[in-house]
Amino acid sequence: MSGPDDTKELVKATAEGVTEGAVRAALEPFVAPIAETGQVITDLIRFQRWKIQHRILEKATAFLKVRGLEPGEVPLRVLVPLLEAASLEDEDDEDMQARWASLLANAAAGALGAEVLPSFVEILASLSPAEAALLDRLSHLLSEEPWKPQLETLFIKSGLSLEEAYANDSPQRIRYVVMLENLARLGLCVVRPPDAALNRVRQQIEDHPAFLEHYTRVEMTNLGRAFVKACYAPTGAEIDTQEQDAAP
Repeated sequence: MSGPDDTKELVKATAEGVTEGAVRAALEPFVAPIAETGQVITDLIRFQRWKIQHRILEKATAFLKVRGLEPGEVPLRVLVPLLEAASLEDEDDEDMQARWASLLANAAAGALGAEVLPSFVEILASLSPAEAALLDRLSHLLSEEPWKPQLETLFIKSGLSLEEAYANDSPQRIRYVVMLENLARLGLCVVRPPDAALNRVRQQIEDHPAFLEHYTRVEMTNLGRAFVKACYAPTGAEIDTQEQDAAP
């Protein structure tokens, strides 16, 4: 509930010219140049967000239908922030929309779906499409080739050339390192540099440098595994849904 201090701040802001019209004028350069008035801008953003929410709800329902499930009740602390955050995705980004729809479907599946923690909404909202794709590749790499969890292997699997993957000053490598560091910051993976002391001991014992851990390892955390699982449909299948957009 607003208090006296909040009212004073509002009056002060209005007196200084920070009105709704001023906010709309400031917003105009940041949106597509198809809007001619402030109200049109506001309506455009509201409609775009509504369309994406509607699409995600349809996809989640389709994911559940394939498994023969009806949508169950989703806790508001998950449902509300999920739809709010999902509505900010790019309208053309089907992959990110599918992740949000899968998260919602798993939450609605209850015990029959993957566990969805409230923090998963915050995590997915913090990922760019490229970071989400990188996390998927890491998960696949560790499940298919667990003996190759090298940093460079992950980058090569992501499309970098050998030169880009191994050159520390490569702009593409730096870009992927930054994305990986964000995944680590969110607790989804751990990056382990080579242990020089362990390498020296192993070299003395084994006398075979081929066995040395001379590369940086990347590992998924339990949180990361659970998050990736929750971002896939309960069936693990790709579902095509017909888009039925309508005005709110």
